[in-house]
Amino acid sequence: MGYSIFLGSIKNIRDNNGHQRQNINAGLSMPKFRYRRNMAIPNLIRKINRMIDRVNPTTQREMASMLGISKETVYNTITQILEAKL
Repeated sequence: MGYSIFLGSIKNIRDNNGHQRQNINAGLSMPKFRYRRNMAIPNLIRKINRMIDRVNPTTQREMASMLGISKETVYNTITQILEAKL
């Protein structure tokens, strides 16, 4: 009779994941979220706005690599800019 352990379970144990669930079940306070959400700062918004206002704008992937941010941050910032213009 053998046991099977998933690789994901081993990674969770190694990376110390699952504390939120364990604390909720034990009735303890939840641990603080470790990651800070990236916020679009005004300087970044201006740069992206200039890039998308060009006649032939660069792709979101190229913008992300030029600015050193993720593609998702570029997408979210463009969405915010377009909503503000409406």
